Amino acid sequence: MEGVKDKTEEKAVEEISLKDLSRKLEEFAKARDWEKYHSPRNLLLAMVGEVGELSEIFQWKGEVEKGLPNWEEADKEHLGEELSDNNPSSEKKEDRRFSPHPCNFQ
Repeated sequence: MEGVKDKTEEKAVEEISLKDLSRKLEEFAKARDWEKYHSPRNLLLAMVGEVGELSEIFQWKGEVEKGLPNWEEADKEHLGEELSDNNPSSEKKEDRRFSPHPCNFQ
């Protein structure tokens, strides 16, 4: 029955909307009183740190072929995690105001 459990868990994850996720993230930040830290300066510094982490993955790899054919799966997964940390997209304009992307500072 292990395969059934995996499909059920997978379906539950798929049913979470971006709006629900945005709301949960907002509640998470509010519960911790993090909004006071969402200034343009702090968000820019956070973004620079995240871009640094992404850059570090490529630092000693030389040129990288499209599709990363010579990379280990663990390295690809790590890259995916860092790319998601650097994703500036947001579905609502009011959320973009606090997105750590320099074009979104309002």
